Amino acid sequence: METKVELNKNINLSEKNETNFTRELQNDIVLPDYCDDINRIIRVDAKPVIKNKYANKDIARLNGIIAVTVIYISEPYKQLRSFSFANDFDYSCDIPGIMPSHKMSAQIEIGELNCRLLNPRKMTVRIESGILIKTNEYKASQDYDASGFYNSNPDEHDGIIIEKLRQNFESCHMLVGEAEAKTEENIEITDGPAANEIIYADISINIDEIKPLYNKAVVKFTSDVKLLYNSVEDKNEYVKISKKISSTQIVEVDDLDEKYECMCKINLSSLKTDIDIDQYGENKIINIDFITQIELTAFKNNEYEAIVDAYSPKYENTVQNETVKLQRYKGIYKEKQQVEDSMVLEDASIEEVMDVAGIMVISNSVINDSLITINGSAELSVMVRSAEGEIQNLDCSVPFKTEINAGEKIVNGSADISGFISNAEAIIEAGKLNVKVTVNYACVVFENESRSMVKSIMVDAEKPKALKKDAQMIIYYPQKGENIWNIAKKYDSRVSKIMRFNKCESQNISDRKIIVIPK
Repeated sequence: METKVELNKNINLSEKNETNFTRELQNDIVLPDYCDDINRIIRVDAKPVIKNKYANKDIARLNGIIAVTVIYISEPYKQLRSFSFANDFDYSCDIPGIMPSHKMSAQIEIGELNCRLLNPRKMTVRIESGILIKTNEYKASQDYDASGFYNSNPDEHDGIIIEKLRQNFESCHMLVGEAEAKTEENIEITDGPAANEIIYADISINIDEIKPLYNKAVVKFTSDVKLLYNSVEDKNEYVKISKKISSTQIVEVDDLDEKYECMCKINLSSLKTDIDIDQYGENKIINIDFITQIELTAFKNNEYEAIVDAYSPKYENTVQNETVKLQRYKGIYKEKQQVEDSMVLEDASIEEVMDVAGIMVISNSVINDSLITINGSAELSVMVRSAEGEIQNLDCSVPFKTEINAGEKIVNGSADISGFISNAEAIIEAGKLNVKVTVNYACVVFENESRSMVKSIMVDAEKPKALKKDAQMIIYYPQKGENIWNIAKKYDSRVSKIMRFNKCESQNISDRKIIVIPK
């Protein structure tokens, strides 16, 4: 009668999966009644905000909004105006094997944004988004005797003794936590005219420090607020002000401790501004109220033990193996780079830069030895004004390339790379637009490997193994590189018996010239 014994059944290791897909939104937008007609569109910005994400069996799903801001020249007053609207999205993606127990992180980036004016009060907007979903699941039994790399613990099932060879290994464990941070700030206009209307507001966020603690992480970050408004005295006079706001937020993360390394992505999810009067009765206070979403991921390597070989000393048996893909966490590497570029202006009358905004695009990355090479570009929108007061937008692409040194060779590595623009400046000199951009990189590196583990062993209790030469013990001369496990399996003996009979403290027998193998 054959008996099937499952091994490694308490270990379920799933490789870290990444899934990329794109989705498109298209919508016709009618201007609200309070907005002036559109004469000409200057700039369109879109910011995606993920509200919820969750996994069902074989399906990942996320929903939220894409907040769109349109800056335009009004008709008939030829003034700079803006309005905002939101497009809801609900995206799903088939991911075979994903379950609710998987830890899941997601990010969405705007790939392409087109806006076409249909008439002075209506436009059509098409937004193409790129979505990246990362999943990871690790469940492993810790009930084992980790007494060494080779650890043969015999097991008995219905009278059948099974010898098991165990090996220790490390594999990456990922945790995910989320939080919202709400900020309210009064920005006083100290140098410049009083504000009539806020035309444009934007916030870029720089992560200063992440400190993991027990079941939580402390995230410190700085919000760089930019505002563009027109003057009460002259509605065609536009003033730009900025302010840095420091914040600290606690992110709850189950099972987190100080041994984890963390990184996080912070996105703006809502932004409101209004104008208030100061003590002198002037419109010189701008109230800003915004909410940021924080998604934190934490990494460390956990040590596990798996059965990599097994046999029955007494009965004929067959072993079924499976190969699993593992990722070992290597580290988080950060870099800051300043890049510059210039372009010749076709319109010689342009003389003033009003604002610069942009996003960072990673084109590709290559790992060679210990170096991670990153190629990409900073895609900028530069709002400029001519000597006659005409406002227009210039698109500018600034290529960049950087090398991050991991310090030691990366073996069969892969990298998750993210980044943001912390500062962008532009000036006009001698008929050229000169731009200077500071880009920040965060690179999470993994080393990948495949490992064979025993799935089950089939033992036939009706087929006893024949004793070799009917001997009760064998005199054996070990060869270089052999260990007791190999010898015990070869002669259908027990590891514990060989160690006890030869008074061995470990399975390493490189210093033995002769051993006795009991049957």
